[in-house]
Amino acid sequence: MKVLNRVFSIVLFFIVGEFFISCNYNSSFDKNEWLFVKPFNKNDTAVYRSAKGQMDTIIFYAVVEDTVKVRNIEQGFYNNNRLRVGYALTKNSFHKFLIESINKEPEYFIIFSKAKYSSSFKQVSFLGLLFDDDNLKLITKPYDTAIVFSKKDAKYSGQNINEGINSFNFNFNVGIISFIDKHNVAWIKIK
Repeated sequence: MKVLNRVFSIVLFFIVGEFFISCNYNSSFDKNEWLFVKPFNKNDTAVYRSAKGQMDTIIFYAVVEDTVKVRNIEQGFYNNNRLRVGYALTKNSFHKFLIESINKEPEYFIIFSKAKYSSSFKQVSFLGLLFDDDNLKLITKPYDTAIVFSKKDAKYSGQNINEGINSFNFNFNVGIISFIDKHNVAWIKIK
């Protein structure tokens, strides 16, 4: 009986130890995921001008890497590692969001999320175009310097914006360099 209790204690020790290790272990993002957030190492204001002379001033916030710790009987016990890049349109911008967050949370251009031994989530969203992981796989190729996010490849279009866009050109070194609005008018980054 003493041997059985000792074996049970050792097994229980390893199970509890593995539980605490898995709860505190974070998954990491790969180099392709970090490539997307590379242009956003600090807060930056970008100004876009349309071919008609209209202006959008957009604040891109510095990338935030954080961990959400889930400790719940129903949902499980794990860490969810996230990369997020928020953005906001200034008051005088042509484009406007239809709904603002109650707690002044920004719109997110990039949200990547990973949990060790569990799910992952990727989303890119800009001026009404939303792309999830499946859409991103269709349009991204490793080691490209720039990619075009097009309405035809988006999961959703016209999300929470008064004047949507058809596409935007993303450069992995400088961020969004241009976009085409729903009236096929080009908007170019001037600052």
